[in-house]
Amino acid sequence: MVRPRADLLKLYLAEPLGMERTLGARESCLSDFTQMLQRRERSLDARSRKASEDLRADQKRLESQREQMSAREVDAALARLDAAALHTRCLELLLRRHRQLAPQRIAALRSRLLL
Repeated sequence: MVRPRADLLKLYLAEPLGMERTLGARESCLSDFTQMLQRRERSLDARSRKASEDLRADQKRLESQREQMSAREVDAALARLDAAALHTRCLELLLRRHRQLAPQRIAALRSRLLL
């Protein structure tokens, strides 16, 4: 089964337009896509920073309270720290990959809109 190609400008075009308006719609589409990528980057960056700060705070809390904790509580706290460290690392990797791929995604959309 062959899928029909998605009309990428369909959201921006309610009716057939002239060349000038079509180019304006294309630029609007590219601008919206670029802004969406920037919002996503800012969101990932904020989440990554917050996760890093929370992890450091939890590590400090564990260091200061370790003497008063039982071995079972220490093990549970270390397990939570490991999970938090993994979450932080995943967010950092997502952010790095997003930053690497954003220019390629914009270029791909730009080339698709030229068709």
